[in-house]
Amino acid sequence: SFLTKLSLSLLPLLISFYFVLFHRLNDVGIKMMCESINECYGAISYLNRDLSSNIGEVTSKFRFTFLVRYSLIMFVGFFPLYLLIKNSKFNFNFKLQNTNFYLIFFLIILAPSFIFYYIAQDWGRWVSISYTLSLLTYIFSLKNNFIVLDINKIDFVVLKNKTITTLLFIVFAFGWSPKTLINEDVSSIPIYRKSAEIVKSLVDNGG
Repeated sequence: SFLTKLSLSLLPLLISFYFVLFHRLNDVGIKMMCESINECYGAISYLNRDLSSNIGEVTSKFRFTFLVRYSLIMFVGFFPLYLLIKNSKFNFNFKLQNTNFYLIFFLIILAPSFIFYYIAQDWGRWVSISYTLSLLTYIFSLKNNFIVLDINKIDFVVLKNKTITTLLFIVFAFGWSPKTLINEDVSSIPIYRKSAEIVKSLVDNGG
């Protein structure tokens, strides 16, 4: 039944929450983990902190400019998905679907990941998680006929020119990326920087 499937799908989430809330690692456990992987930095150093400590770190670093930056990041990053949702509708009777479908659907698919932005400062990761979950939800809804897409209604002017579309895709996919932490600026031309790092590493190792 639907309730059985829903319960089974939520089971991993509930188990994860149980261990996160009631079975945090102590200093001894963290030391054992660090020794087993020969490193101890980044996320590992947060495993023995409580939830209020993590929230406090976010609120202490928060600035309105960071909110503006990530709002723009999400606007640009979600734009292709927005085009699909804007030209979709529920496959059942719904009073407001002609005017507010995309707002309602966006709220539904984004709501589960909003809590991440409040409890941890890794906003770059949360944007990626939000987009991935949103896209998977949209695809699932489409495949199961919860919504229908009218592909012919997508009339974004640059999509009519294949050259412009290709260039925009390259810039969109490889020309920028948000960094990990809330207070870090957007990374420009990451594919160039990463390629340079790989080449430098190969040269150093070869030498």
